Amino acid sequence: MAKASTSFLKNTPTETEIQAEKLHELIATLATHKIAIEEWVDFAQVLQQAGFLSAMKGIVHAADAITLVLVNQMLKPQNTQFVKNIFTLVETIAAFDTSTLQETRKWIGEGIKTAETAALHPQPLSMLDLWKQLRDPEVSLALQTTLGFLQGFGHALAESQSSKSPSSK
Repeated sequence: MAKASTSFLKNTPTETEIQAEKLHELIATLATHKIAIEEWVDFAQVLQQAGFLSAMKGIVHAADAITLVLVNQMLKPQNTQFVKNIFTLVETIAAFDTSTLQETRKWIGEGIKTAETAALHPQPLSMLDLWKQLRDPEVSLALQTTLGFLQGFGHALAESQSSKSPSSK
């Protein structure tokens, strides 16, 4: 009588079988995303026809040389001040919250449009016309806002000058 088998043989796939399974999974993924892949291929063809891919390839291959030229240009004295100014401008803009900047941009844009219209059709302004304009609620609000800005600007300017004066040191 034969002995009962107590061990199991594991079926370990060969390297070829593993690669065939991975290939099958890849084909299934490609089939699932067929339209997206075709659009990417079309997009790549457009970039190739426009010469953009060749240009990008050249930039990638020359990255070290391009970086060296940029760094050398930035280190020139006349460009160093420009770079500092850009950083200062970015820091200044970053100090404001986005909603404030968007609202301010809207206000400035509307003010420029109105000023352009007034400049295209100039009319003499009498003292009575000026008085009427000052009583307009929109003009009054703009003047109050401008005066508020000037007060804050003047306060910061005075603090800056007092900290620089010889008597404060």
